Amino acid sequence: MKRIAFALCLALAPMAMGQTAQPILRHTFDTELHGWSGIGINCRAAVATGSSFNGIGALKFDYDIKQGAFGMLTYAPPEGSLASASAFRFWIRVDQPTTVAFIAQEKGGGRFMAFLVPPRGKWQQVDIALGDLILNEGPNDPRDADGKLDPGRIENIAVGDVAQLVAQAGSQDIERILGVQQGPRTLLLDDFTVITEKLPPSVLARAGEVRLDSFARPQIAWMATGNAALSVVDAGGQGAKALQASYTRTSGRVLALVRMFPKGTLKGMDRLAFTASSQQPTMLLVQVEEAGGGKFNTVCSIADPGAEKTFTLEFAGLNASDDSPVKDRPVKPELISQVVFIDASALAGTGPEGQNVLVLRGLAGSAAPRQ
Repeated sequence: MKRIAFALCLALAPMAMGQTAQPILRHTFDTELHGWSGIGINCRAAVATGSSFNGIGALKFDYDIKQGAFGMLTYAPPEGSLASASAFRFWIRVDQPTTVAFIAQEKGGGRFMAFLVPPRGKWQQVDIALGDLILNEGPNDPRDADGKLDPGRIENIAVGDVAQLVAQAGSQDIERILGVQQGPRTLLLDDFTVITEKLPPSVLARAGEVRLDSFARPQIAWMATGNAALSVVDAGGQGAKALQASYTRTSGRVLALVRMFPKGTLKGMDRLAFTASSQQPTMLLVQVEEAGGGKFNTVCSIADPGAEKTFTLEFAGLNASDDSPVKDRPVKPELISQVVFIDASALAGTGPEGQNVLVLRGLAGSAAPRQ
């Protein structure tokens, strides 16, 4: 009996001491690449010393932003080795404002992605739960049987700069509008781990409401254009958080903020609500986009500089956008997979130019109370 009690104490000791389970995979990049490589034209992966977050080395990825030069950092885990995974955790550093894509490809299945906006020139911790990864459902994307990522079937992991996709269009006008500058770039990756720890949900569902960003992740899990500097700030007390975008409003350049989430998240909801403020009067275009389908929007006016204003947008009142492939029906909430905010004043050249700060909080879908 004493031996059993002693063994039980040993087993429970790590939990009592607050220790978490060991990662099922860890790449320190102190002395080796651990199988990571850069694929594509002018892409180079190497161990860099003296610029790591932790330890003596980091994975350095050099690449170019220009037409014809497209590549990513990739890693192929041993088959089935990530079966018990719950999340990915790593540190990242970029030398230019950009959106970074994290991609997991399932063998014989779909391609799943998550996006983040790291601060320029600073190390940023990144936590990505399996549920944070969104299935790509474009016309050329591989199909997936159940729309969910099976970690045991992950055959490839990739990290890339979204600006490379923009450059492939070969249009200086598009690059100027989105704030993309051509030239060499460097991305650093360190302490890449695959963990079994359950992360708090990034989307919070409760009776009649779905909060579309709990800000539970250390990174900003959005996409952004226009060279905006994004940060998470306190809002309204009681631990509430908001997304803040600081940017230079210039005619012909677009600030766009995109929050993605799994299809089906807003099933049963009939409206979208959020609270916004802006240092400059702003016409804010708000658009919901369906997975592989329609785009529906409206314009919200923020007239009083610095003052918060709450908007409630009923899905039935949104209009199909000019480029929407679906125009003969209203929004289907169960298909919505992202919400887009665009500074339409900058796009149209009607608002004052110069520095602006836009703050968004409380983004949520909800259903009208039953009568």
